Amino acid sequence: MWDDTVVERADDFRPNRPSFCYLHFGPVDHECLGRQVAEVMVPEMIRVLLLRNASLIPGEAVAIDLQGGPFPESFVVHLDAH
Repeated sequence: MWDDTVVERADDFRPNRPSFCYLHFGPVDHECLGRQVAEVMVPEMIRVLLLRNASLIPGEAVAIDLQGGPFPESFVVHLDAH
């Protein structure tokens, strides 16, 4: 995903980067079955958090729970009351 010989401007943030450049959902032959759901749900969850003015809680900000392996189990944020 960050290989300059394969991906043009690999270190740049580019929202329009072609999806084949990403390996988050596995390679083509072993692609995650939840990819289509995640591609809709993850941006929507982030949108809602941003609209609610989510912020990191001091002391908790770096406390991402990785006890279960390489994937986060939790990530604590504070939501402003509406």
